[in-house]
This record gives sequence, structure tokens and C-alpha cells, in this order.
Amino acid sequence: MGVPQGRLLEAAPAGGAGETLLAHVTCSVVQAGCWLPVPPDWSLDVPGRPNYTFWLCTGGWAEYRLDSQPHVLTAGSVILAPPRQRRQGRHDPCDPLHLYTVHLNARLYGVLDAPAVCRLPTALRPAPDVFAGMVAAAHEIVEELAAARPGYALVANGACARLLALFWRESLAQRPPAQSPAGGGAGPQAPAFGELARLAPVFRMIEECHAEPLALRDLAAAAHLHPAYLSTVFRQAVGVSPLRYLARYRLDRARELLLSTDLTVATIASRAGFGDPRYLSRVFRRAEGITPAAYRYSKKSPHFA
Repeated sequence: MGVPQGRLLEAAPAGGAGETLLAHVTCSVVQAGCWLPVPPDWSLDVPGRPNYTFWLCTGGWAEYRLDSQPHVLTAGSVILAPPRQRRQGRHDPCDPLHLYTVHLNARLYGVLDAPAVCRLPTALRPAPDVFAGMVAAAHEIVEELAAARPGYALVANGACARLLALFWRESLAQRPPAQSPAGGGAGPQAPAFGELARLAPVFRMIEECHAEPLALRDLAAAAHLHPAYLSTVFRQAVGVSPLRYLARYRLDRARELLLSTDLTVATIASRAGFGDPRYLSRVFRRAEGITPAAYRYSKKSPHFA
């Protein structure tokens, strides 16, 4: 397909509620690696990780289980393992597994589980050209984390977003017409997309004003809804109440500031909407089991495995 010339192309999404929401998805790499091939004695039996994991098989064979649900990895297949599911695997040493792994977080509006909202499948066999693009993205992530040049996290996260977008696009392409978003069925573009798009003013207010005191009536006014009705539709679309979502957003913002800045805990408490650093510390201990300062020193940058 040729590149359109002689006109400016707008970045504003033209694909409906789904594309509008996808513009607010952020990806961050936790860890990545490549095994070409894995060792002959390789096997896997680990508790579920707190993040998603892409497995991209470029050769060999392996049996892979997620919470006892079996999958088979062969050349050209991809698995997106959800968080907190036990992962088991074994391969044939005579046909050793070749694969890339990318551990990631993907959030919509900073808090929502983007792959779950999009109803992405666990296993997929992309078209060869799409698979090649996904492998190229995974390879770029591994190279960036291994070299750790200035800006590597930004480049790796960009490649991670491309990897997720290709997986999403291919999952749509492989849906039967009756289940595609255009057909209005229950395809990867989840029915909740419409409600989430309707709640966009609430999400934007939380993003822009989370450091300020916010009440339910303030959030409801942003969406021109009655507070009780907002609570109902928000819980149906998101799974938690508006104020619970606000609390999660503030906590995630505090985590981000702890890892990306040298600001004091008191300043972070103020910027994240907690006000009192002692209150932030109490919330942090309940969520993480450690103080904000200990969390800051316990976390590392994304790394190559």
C-alpha cells in the first residue's frame, strides 16, 4: 500500500470507541529474553507472575500449560500468558524450543488491564508477515535491554506497544465476521468499550486532577451523570467503583514517581493526591508490604534475562 501524499493525516482515531480507548493504552517492559535454543534440560513450573508474558516461538516444539490449560508452542505460534496463572512447560530436546519472551504491563488509563478489556486471546498463530513483525519487535526489546543505552526503556516500551498492537490487530483479523467489532458481536473489541468511552471524561478528570480532592459528585459532573448512576455504570464497565479506581490510580502514580524521580515521599504524597505522607505510607504498606522508601530501592529498571 502506497503512502498517501499531498495531505496531512490526522492522528485522531477514526475507528470508533475501541480506537479512542486504545490511544490511552501504555505498555511497560518488565523483563525480556531470547533462547535460541533453550537448554536441552529446559522445563518450567513456576507460580503465576504479576504481569503478562508474551512467548513467541521461532522454532522447535513445547507443551505449555496455564493453570492446567494446555497449549502447544510450535514455530510461528504466540502465547500471551495472563498474570497470576501457574505456568508449566516442557520441550523435546531432539527438537529444542527457540523463543523470545517479553514480560510486560499494559494499562488503559493507567490502571485498567488493557488485554483483559480488549479480550485478547491467550494463544494465536499470526500470519507469517505479522509474526515476523512481532519477532522484530521482541528482538528490538531484547537488544535495547541488553545494551542499556540512554533512552533504552523508552525504546523498549515503544516496541512493546507495537508488539501488543500487532497481536491485537491479528486477533481481530482472525475473528469470524459475526464476531467482529463491525458485526457488533463479542469479538476482542469488548462490549464494555462503548461504556468505557462514555466514561472517558471521568478518566480524564482523574488523570488531570488526581492530586486534588475529588468527590463522587465531581466525577459524575464530568460525565453529566447522576452520582448513583455513575457508580452503577462505572462498576459494570470497570469492575470497581469510581472512588476505588481513583484510589488505585493515585497509588500507581505514587509508584511511578517513586521509581522515576528523586522527589521526597512528602512531595510524592502531595502530587499523587494523598496529601499526608503518613497516609501514603499506610496505604503503601497495605498494598506492597513495605514503605514507599523501601519500594523505591527494591525495584530495578527493565532488564534482559
